[in-house]
Amino acid sequence: MPSVAEEPVSREFHIISVLLIIILTTLAYLNSLHGIFDFDDVAHITDNSFIRIRDLSWASLSPLFSKGPSSQRWLPMMSLAVNYRFGGYEVFGYHLVNILLHLLTSLLLYWFFRLVLRHSGLEFSERRLSEISLVAVLLWALHPLQTNVVTYVVQRMTSFAALFSIGVCICYLKGRLESRAARRGIWWGAALLLWVLALSSKENSAIIPLVLLGYDYYFLRRPGESGRTHLLALLLVAIVGGAVALKFLGSKPMVVIQAGYVKYGFSMAERLLTESRVIFYYLGLLLLPLPSRLNLSYDYPLSRSLLNPPLTLPAVAGIVLLIVLVVLLYRMGRMGRLWSFALFWYLINLVIESSVFPIEIIYEHRLYLPAMLLFLVTAAQVYSLGGKRPAVVRSGAAVLCLLLAIGTWQRNKVWASEESLWLDVVEKSPKMARGYTNLGRVYNTLGRYDKSMEVLRKGLQFDPTSGLIWLNIGFVYMKRNQFDAALSVYHNALNDQRLLGGNEFKVLSAMAYAYLMKEQPEMALAKADESLRVNPNFANTWAFKGMAHGSLGQHDKALECGQRTVALAPGIMNGYILMAKALENMGRFGEAMSALDRGFAVTGTSGGEIVTYRNYLAQKLDPSGRK
Repeated sequence: MPSVAEEPVSREFHIISVLLIIILTTLAYLNSLHGIFDFDDVAHITDNSFIRIRDLSWASLSPLFSKGPSSQRWLPMMSLAVNYRFGGYEVFGYHLVNILLHLLTSLLLYWFFRLVLRHSGLEFSERRLSEISLVAVLLWALHPLQTNVVTYVVQRMTSFAALFSIGVCICYLKGRLESRAARRGIWWGAALLLWVLALSSKENSAIIPLVLLGYDYYFLRRPGESGRTHLLALLLVAIVGGAVALKFLGSKPMVVIQAGYVKYGFSMAERLLTESRVIFYYLGLLLLPLPSRLNLSYDYPLSRSLLNPPLTLPAVAGIVLLIVLVVLLYRMGRMGRLWSFALFWYLINLVIESSVFPIEIIYEHRLYLPAMLLFLVTAAQVYSLGGKRPAVVRSGAAVLCLLLAIGTWQRNKVWASEESLWLDVVEKSPKMARGYTNLGRVYNTLGRYDKSMEVLRKGLQFDPTSGLIWLNIGFVYMKRNQFDAALSVYHNALNDQRLLGGNEFKVLSAMAYAYLMKEQPEMALAKADESLRVNPNFANTWAFKGMAHGSLGQHDKALECGQRTVALAPGIMNGYILMAKALENMGRFGEAMSALDRGFAVTGTSGGEIVTYRNYLAQKLDPSGRK
């Protein structure tokens, strides 16, 4: 057991620490509560019919396990569904949950940091190691990089995974040190359960067994314990890791991995070379998180070879050096061992997202878990060096926390609106089409069609085959009532697979709407059916199909389409209106009013032309409620 100087820590200190973490972190994120949904939020929240549940029954929640985007991450998806159930698309509730998750992770981290320091062998008293843990947690929680997890709603997946991963570490550690077999079993059972929950939040949690093995080797080996135990544990981890890989990648993982690169403009080798530079870039962001450096979507230059760009070779050598440092520092005293473990933690937790797997090159949220121990060891080192001047150390820590909190507040301002967010991306990644695509979409939504077209055309200069840009150009034409021009764009997209970019069902759905506006319901119906064959769960397409049936006098089929629309998107009024129109045309005025009333109750709609339409229906009824 470590020798710890006798300076007990009071219960009041822990209470104050918890309050400081909660209050300071909440204040830093207070201006994010009325933020936005954007980027991947659209596919996972606003366009995802599966989270639009009416109740918390198994029938409502079970589709989240197998259908819709990121169904393998069912736990955070379920939390989004619960958010929708109680608040619809009101962003406040979603952001509040994200902040609460960040707070819970921070509080667990405070506990974990104290355990790590207690068993590190460093000569810190309980009071001092608790203070170091508090400072480290505050520096981590207030760091502006965390906005890409906390303020970005869909990245609660990362929050959940980190929360449960830290829980796994705590439970494993408590079980490892427990002498009673029954209690050890309870702790380890809890660790296993939390690991399953972490895996259900994000796949990179698969690496946690290796992290535990490393922690055990660093700090928990008992005198006389042979290396055979750790070899057996490593074998067990390999078996478990293989089972997890089999679940996510199937029996031919390399085939699946290679196939995933088709949609990216880089190879596996290029990704590996590039990630060597990204890992050091991440460290730079941790050290200097200036607002000018933070970005939602980086246009990070690829490494095509060891010498292109020239920094690739030094970066690869640097990764090798970091691994060597992990080994050397392990043998350089107790503080050296803590530095070694922090670097090991950083590298091992980046393995999945910074190696061979076909995903985007760089995202700030990927640092959420890997960076944790770097904050702890830095704080411990500073306190160790400044042990005789604790007031200076505390003052410096307070100033640094304040600066980080200000940086977080400022970064949250960028997330205040879709326009400000994508203007920031375009400014920092001026040659990346994605920024122009999304900024053009925003201007289209705001009714600034000329500006939207200007921005989208500029994006085409950097990626002429971007399917999303062409899709949005078509949307602009539709808003201008230039339906022939829109259809021309969509026909071109259908004839060139590069222009579709996985958006075939959206293109076909948009074409259905364009034909409706051109008063060609037969063509609209045909395109709607094509779209539904690709994606039968897109509510807009069912609405367009219902409108086409209505135009053709097929009101019973229009009613069915309205019902499907409501089932997929109960929080949007379109389906209820479609049902009411169909029922009206079938002479069922009372039922039409009931459909509208149900829509009012579910969506919260309370005025406008829809209420006028309901009053019109009421005039069709006699006092007995019949026509």
